[in-house]
Amino acid sequence: MPESRISTNMINALSAASLALQYSEQASHPSSRMRLQLLLYLAQGHMLRETKNPLFNEHIYAWDEGPVIPEVFGKYKNYGDILCASDGINVAPGSVSQKDRETIRETVRMYAPWNDIGLEQLVLSTLPWINAHKDGPNGIIRKTAIGGYFSEHPEI
Repeated sequence: MPESRISTNMINALSAASLALQYSEQASHPSSRMRLQLLLYLAQGHMLRETKNPLFNEHIYAWDEGPVIPEVFGKYKNYGDILCASDGINVAPGSVSQKDRETIRETVRMYAPWNDIGLEQLVLSTLPWINAHKDGPNGIIRKTAIGGYFSEHPEI
């Protein structure tokens, strides 16, 4: 059975990252590279909880530092500590569903008051990350595990 339903309308993780940077900047809370990865993990969890479908299909890995989407890491690894919206890729206005935009915007808004360390501690305490990391550094965090965990923990 496939890990997740692949939709032709699904955005990719780089588009989700660009939107997260844009919304973070609008909220006057710029993102670090680490924070961006944490926000994408959380947005994926929120989307899976609400719709049972992933926000993006790329894998999230349990690196020692936290959840990482390699495609996003590769894009931003040579940028400074703080990212800005102009660092992202151009996302065509009609290429992203309203639900995807709302999920990313709401995730950024929810966690804007959190500092990076608190957000990291929250994410690293989630069972999907813990269990994938037990498999060794760089274990894949399964979308089914993320969706199930977020469904059982609506406070996240």
